[in-house]
Amino acid sequence: MRSRAGHAKKTHLDKPSTPPVVPQRGHASSFYQQTMAKPAPLPELEPVDAAAIERSELAPGVTLATSPNPYNHLFAFDVEFGVGTEAIPELEVGAAYLARLAPEGQSVEAFKRRSTELGITLDVVANAQRLLLRVEGPDEHLEQALALVDDLLEHPQLDERRFAVLRKEVWGEARVTRQDPAMLAEALREYVFHGQDSAFLRAYGPREIKRLGPERALEAVARAQGYATAFRYVGPRGLAELEPLVRASFTPKASLAPA
Repeated sequence: MRSRAGHAKKTHLDKPSTPPVVPQRGHASSFYQQTMAKPAPLPELEPVDAAAIERSELAPGVTLATSPNPYNHLFAFDVEFGVGTEAIPELEVGAAYLARLAPEGQSVEAFKRRSTELGITLDVVANAQRLLLRVEGPDEHLEQALALVDDLLEHPQLDERRFAVLRKEVWGEARVTRQDPAMLAEALREYVFHGQDSAFLRAYGPREIKRLGPERALEAVARAQGYATAFRYVGPRGLAELEPLVRASFTPKASLAPA
């Protein structure tokens, strides 16, 4: 016996007695015939001109590279630190946590609202070898975007609640991946090739994240800023215009470790 107490009653709709459409083999509409008759040339790939990339050394261990974007007014700016989770494992948590924060004196909501007003997006990613921050948006707002990135790197505002949400998301993702045959096969392959250095065994789980804490997660990001730094820009501006702007927006550490 099944009870439906507490469940909403189903609404029964009268289905029309329209017979299904049976397609005719070998027949096609005039629109389809016109579309297929149009020529469809293969797309042509335009290679990047290496000679168009300009490079400059701003300081020992600090480089800047610019590439032109002749197609529109958008820019992409990368800040890459020459160290990753292999040397600083805590960066796995620190990068994901930094992406959820705002600079001191601002709420996360206000920071996101300001980013939306400027039309920019910010991503923070850490892999085995690098910590990367990428900001993209209209080039007319480049100065404000770089100021926001520098402020976030130098003065991130701790947020215990968002750190707890990050830990909970990792817990939920782990529950799903443990039941995914493809992920289990990938974990087995990683263990066969790398043993205890497998990426799955090195990954931070909910317990490790709780023991790490938000302060140590951000300390890992601060340590990463002590390594060789590469700035990369793609947009309508040239190196001569970017170099003073980057010097004014970022202050690298006095002595940087090599990448």
